[in-house]
Amino acid sequence: MLLIALLTLAVHPASAQGDIPFTRAIYRPSSAYWRYNFTALAEAGIDAYYGNGGSGLWSEEIYEEKYGRESLEAAANNITYIAGPYYMQVNWDRVKFNYTRAVGPGGVVEVHSPSPIDQAWWDVMVDTPAQIIANLSLHYPIWGIVWDMELYGHDTYKPTYYSFDKPAMRAFANETDRTIPDLPTSERYSWLRGSGLLDEYQAWMSRKAYDMAKRTADRVHSINPNLSLGILYFEDCWYYWAILDAFMTPQAPVTGWNEQSYPGFRLGGDEGIDVYQEMWEDHGLNGRFLPGLASVLPWDVLTHTEMMLRQNGALWLYFGNRYPVERDPAYEAAFKAVEHLFYFNRSYLDPVPLFYLHPGVEARAYRGPDDKATLFLTPFRVKEKGSVPIDVVTDFTILTDSHDLIYIGENLTRKHLANDADRGALSRDDIPCIISNLAQDDLTRTENLAIIRELENLVSYNRKLDLLDLSGIPERTRAAKDAGEKGQLGLANDILLAAREEAYLEILEEVKPIIERGLKNPRNTTIPLNLLRILSNGERAFRDELPIVGQTHLYSGLGLWASSVAEGIGPLALILALAASLLLKSIPHHSSAATGWSNSAGPRGARGSGRQP
Repeated sequence: MLLIALLTLAVHPASAQGDIPFTRAIYRPSSAYWRYNFTALAEAGIDAYYGNGGSGLWSEEIYEEKYGRESLEAAANNITYIAGPYYMQVNWDRVKFNYTRAVGPGGVVEVHSPSPIDQAWWDVMVDTPAQIIANLSLHYPIWGIVWDMELYGHDTYKPTYYSFDKPAMRAFANETDRTIPDLPTSERYSWLRGSGLLDEYQAWMSRKAYDMAKRTADRVHSINPNLSLGILYFEDCWYYWAILDAFMTPQAPVTGWNEQSYPGFRLGGDEGIDVYQEMWEDHGLNGRFLPGLASVLPWDVLTHTEMMLRQNGALWLYFGNRYPVERDPAYEAAFKAVEHLFYFNRSYLDPVPLFYLHPGVEARAYRGPDDKATLFLTPFRVKEKGSVPIDVVTDFTILTDSHDLIYIGENLTRKHLANDADRGALSRDDIPCIISNLAQDDLTRTENLAIIRELENLVSYNRKLDLLDLSGIPERTRAAKDAGEKGQLGLANDILLAAREEAYLEILEEVKPIIERGLKNPRNTTIPLNLLRILSNGERAFRDELPIVGQTHLYSGLGLWASSVAEGIGPLALILALAASLLLKSIPHHSSAATGWSNSAGPRGARGSGRQP
């Protein structure tokens, strides 16, 4: 018993209000994805385990055999354990008690789905297992209980619906001192709406759900005040908000495990992570919203995990379906990359604010101990709309003195970039990728160089197209050079970022009338229609207050347009090139191959060990 107590303490660290002791939870995975044991999960950085299974029809002995055994194995690997009973995944032949079926707004009476406020179903499937598991948590390292609330086997009823079953209608009438006729199921919703009582009825039902859940939470927390409660299959639904509000206490945070994010990271709309974060805050819940990620390809697992962690700080993973047929070690490799190269084997992330290496290439970097840093390069994405064009990006350079760079591409094998020809130069074909073993100053040096080259290209494009001369840019780059010579990389970065922003605004004003004339009379414009559309998308993005998207489209459109006219380099471009070279000399680097002028084949041509991260 002493060992069990120690393990319980080991996975229940003190945390701030609203916080949880894990960042990457996994729902019991299929062996097709993982070596199915807790040691392998811990090695891949998984720090919480959702032990699904069980219902109110189980005996106390079965609960203890499953949750007790699994929680001890999890704790031995420093993994937080969450018990996951089902709300409605049962063997229906074993349901011998009476309960009220839900009736949807269309009048359909469910064969199995219970009324959301039916006390009999709640007592068997929620209240009873809650008290059993709460008692187990005094002897086993169980951090919380999260019910899988998906309505398995339902007919037409949805969690967002209110139920118009006869017992609920009768209780509402009695408690509000109203007379409601005995109506057919198909007429109940319309009668309440026509009588002006629908909103009041729905508010009443929400209060009943809250009261029912609050009684359970009080019983649980009288046993273990620190036991967390939550919902899996959480979505924007009156029923789930009422339950979580009731489950919450200052000592025990609640969690809402969402499945709408299964396809990957999204912002905006009705289901974006940021939308749920705002709703969670508006409801004043002490706890954490957890977006879920399901069975996507290994590199997508890495990409969307990184974005979810950066946005939300925690997520959960579902790899339950048996796909692929044989176990794919790339899934473990993806999570080991997150653990070793983003977390640096620590319990927290230290992200660098997003920056861009040329418009269209997003740099998502992380700081580690001992001045180490990792750079994750990926095509810039606009919410769920896909990638923006990076047609004119041909190569760029990572400025570093490191002789032990590690490159990880989409196949999730790693290559050591040891020779001068390969270790700094990247081409567009090398994106997306991870570059690790950088120094932290390398991030700012690399961004500064990329901005210089971007500004140089903008001057060149405008010169070739006889637009505007951007005459203020050389002065800005000289000021950045002076800051760089004094070791003030941050100041140089501020100067260059401001110069870039002003340059695009000047370009935007210059091309607006050209775009308008071209769209109004496309047959008489000298700009190819596809490029006109790119420029128009850029102008629209600025109007929509999406400046990075606008810059990316303008850069791409101008570059492609300039490449279609005769080559010619004016004196201003030469002045800019000279200023850029002076700035680079003020920043230490290992050789000319990594200063931005190399045309090396890059990491895909480099020889490496091919080891998994």
